[in-house]
Amino acid sequence: MAQADTTDAAELDDAPKGGFGSLGSIIGLLALTWAAGLAAAPLNDNSFFTHLATGRLILDEGRVPSNDPYTYTAAGEPWTVQSWLASVAYASVERLAGPLGLRLLLLVVFGLAAWLLWRLTEPATSLLVRFGLVTAALLVATGLWSERPYMVGVIGIALVWLALEGRVPWWAMLPLLWIWGNAHGSFVLAPVLVVLVLLGAALDRRSRRWADVTDHERRVTLAVLAGTVLVAAGPLGLRALTFPLVAAQRSDVFGEVTEWQAPQFRSPSELAYLVFVVLAFVVLARWGRSWRLILPAAAFVGASLYAQRNIVIATVILVAVCARSAPTVGSLQAGERPRLGRPAAVIVAVLLALIAASTLLTPPSAVDDYAAAPIAWLDSTGVDGHLANDVLNGNLLEVLDGPEQAVFIDDRFDVLPDDVFEDYLRLLRGGPGWQEALERRDVETVLWGRSTPLASLLRESDAWRVTFSDARWVVAERR
Repeated sequence: MAQADTTDAAELDDAPKGGFGSLGSIIGLLALTWAAGLAAAPLNDNSFFTHLATGRLILDEGRVPSNDPYTYTAAGEPWTVQSWLASVAYASVERLAGPLGLRLLLLVVFGLAAWLLWRLTEPATSLLVRFGLVTAALLVATGLWSERPYMVGVIGIALVWLALEGRVPWWAMLPLLWIWGNAHGSFVLAPVLVVLVLLGAALDRRSRRWADVTDHERRVTLAVLAGTVLVAAGPLGLRALTFPLVAAQRSDVFGEVTEWQAPQFRSPSELAYLVFVVLAFVVLARWGRSWRLILPAAAFVGASLYAQRNIVIATVILVAVCARSAPTVGSLQAGERPRLGRPAAVIVAVLLALIAASTLLTPPSAVDDYAAAPIAWLDSTGVDGHLANDVLNGNLLEVLDGPEQAVFIDDRFDVLPDDVFEDYLRLLRGGPGWQEALERRDVETVLWGRSTPLASLLRESDAWRVTFSDARWVVAERR
């Protein structure tokens, strides 16, 4: 009997490990399949519309605009196009391959983000833990990933963490930070992360829980700092480095924007994130009592509780710190290859290919949440004088019409003068002074939501008449 047990153990040890068909490869393919499904969502984010319109403008004029080309309320105001590189990427793939190109770009970005999440789980010794971490992250991603340039931040922060762990070359931080810094303002989180890790390591040395900072980590830190400075070596110059300070200076304005407000934890993705945060800190308190892990987790979670837009990057950090501290659950290892591993991997790979193909064939845009019908009606009848629109439809008008300075407001609140934003709030809330705000901007036509206070005021006013109305929108013209 003892001999039989020895023989079975020997056969298990001789079983193939790793590679295509391993348990880890199957879960990794499932994560990519999930990401491919997320990439099939409509490309109808309002900010994306303006990024795409700006990319077209850059390609047409051969330069990055430095003044607002879209609104008549802020025409000529200085504008720092922080995400110019992302805008050029959007417009370039659209010009080369049309809507299919935009779909393909999003598919690649989402796939890379999901693959990096899976890689971040590698320090966990348990396959079940790795599966749980990547599933939790993708549950959060399901409602929060979009075609916006902040996805570059998701990829960037994951690569910085992998570099600190020695799994990405330190010199890769130089081109990464340049690309990241010219694609999205979240690049400032890269030096924040390395400083938090090094500070945590210094605190751990006092408790002797961690060794000294390695030479590789020092190189990564210097490369991240140098790459951050290198961001200024572009068409924006020093403005690329100073632009993130705008949000801090205009907190009163950005505080009116949903993504800059504290999460309400009502959507499924935000609820999944809340559960993930609780479990992560339970794991850190019980098994990962290291400042090197606690400081980044606490800082990024704190940022996510301050502004909903920070949740996606905080999720990446939680995956990384939990992979380093979670206990072993079960005996399954990612490298194990069961007898039917390869057939199972082939099935998942085929599923991935089918979903990716379906995603590429999905129409790119759906403007059901926008005033597409009244905008088309206005195009056919013409607009006399200035048009007043809400934020979302301002972005849509820009991608439809380009730089005609015909938009009242969009979501680029860093461009808008304070008085323009104050007038918009008067219209949005239907408060005192709404008529004066319209007169001050020489507005002759208003396109607004049917169920809003302003729509009711326009219907009741003797100075305005409603000329178009459907289930969601009204158009009113000055008498």
